[in-house]
Amino acid sequence: LLATSGLELTAFRTALATAFQQWRDVADITFVEAAVGQPAEIVIGEQTDPTGFAFTNLELGERANGRVRPIIGASICLNPEKAWKIGYDGNLEVYDLVHTLVHEIGHV
Repeated sequence: LLATSGLELTAFRTALATAFQQWRDVADITFVEAAVGQPAEIVIGEQTDPTGFAFTNLELGERANGRVRPIIGASICLNPEKAWKIGYDGNLEVYDLVHTLVHEIGHV
């Protein structure tokens, strides 16, 4: 994904941090980055069978109180065949990573 779009890993990580910060600011949610090699509740990566631009899969636990199934894991999948950018440049054909990640984190 990064190579296709000509983006550096540090720029992607900054976009991701910005997206999580936006959710922290409006929803009073705390996110903690998992250490390398440790399990994570939200995993972000590339789609293996690219379709669309992005989607989120949720892993649900057992129903609590007979009504709600808790989210126990999530995968945010970005299409590596699409061009991505960071910031708005007027080109509506290329999606902005920050806005896309904020949207997908919202599904989680």
